Amino acid sequence: MLDDERQAFDEIADPMCHDIAAAIRGKANYLAALGLLEYSEILGGWKRRRLGERGQGKTNFDEFFSALKLANPLYAAFEQELSTRLCRLEPRDRNVYSAARSGLAHRYFMQAKSSVLDNPEDPEGALEYQPPCGLYFQDDILTMNTNQYFQDFNLVVARYRSDEST
Repeated sequence: MLDDERQAFDEIADPMCHDIAAAIRGKANYLAALGLLEYSEILGGWKRRRLGERGQGKTNFDEFFSALKLANPLYAAFEQELSTRLCRLEPRDRNVYSAARSGLAHRYFMQAKSSVLDNPEDPEGALEYQPPCGLYFQDDILTMNTNQYFQDFNLVVARYRSDEST
């Protein structure tokens, strides 16, 4: 990454990370969840150089989520489980973007019985959580642990920063 690109990335990513930590610290769990999922889409758009382009939201989110799956392979298993469990939805909506991100953005809730957890004592997402994946099913409840997702989100941010091809 060139110095100018690195500076532009930092101008986006650093405030995002600050705001997510503040939301977690402030016990604003749904705000933290929505921010993390929206910021995933935004950073995927930055990576693809398609940031803000109309009709690119899902593809931008998927770009980031692919990097998230590389950082933590449990997201790939979650993605498959989500597709199976949400069989009541149209096939095009059985994905993380539609069920989690769009659910929170447009309905305030994910498109399944869901829960959003956070630990305000760990706003930086430094502790270990079980399961070690920010999105998972606990029984039949689609669950997002914002601390764990933030921890994994930061792994992708670090990968994007160090990626010389960007």
